Amino acid sequence: MDKLKIENYAKTSPGIPFPAFESLSEELATRLRDQITEKFRLRAGGDPLAMVRELESRGLACHGVNARDKEFKISKTLVAAGIAPSDHVYVNWYRLDDIDRLSLHDLDERLEDIWYPDSEDLDVFDDSLTWMLSIAHHGGVKLIRP
Repeated sequence: MDKLKIENYAKTSPGIPFPAFESLSEELATRLRDQITEKFRLRAGGDPLAMVRELESRGLACHGVNARDKEFKISKTLVAAGIAPSDHVYVNWYRLDDIDRLSLHDLDERLEDIWYPDSEDLDVFDDSLTWMLSIAHHGGVKLIRP
């Protein structure tokens, strides 16, 4: 998680702790990236940028869903797609090399503090690796399945 987000949160929400998260080590991120390559049968294995682009190209738009809307909830979007997500999810911030793990509840409740829409795209997925929700900086949401 970017340190600036934690600092900004502390300023705007004094006395309320930032949601608990775990930043994956480079080794764990690499292992997870390899699992994603295998599970999603990516042709771009090994090149993180090409992997992210390939995943993005496979995504199906969630019509009528915009992550910038105040009422947007990742969990609600997943349930509407017939997905029962785990309690904890991974958030990919870049090229599957900067990944955090946190509770889906915290991500839903604090998305506006965690995701900076104008400058960030993010991907959310869980241990099942049977789905990935891609959220673009403009608010567009795509569902990706293997």
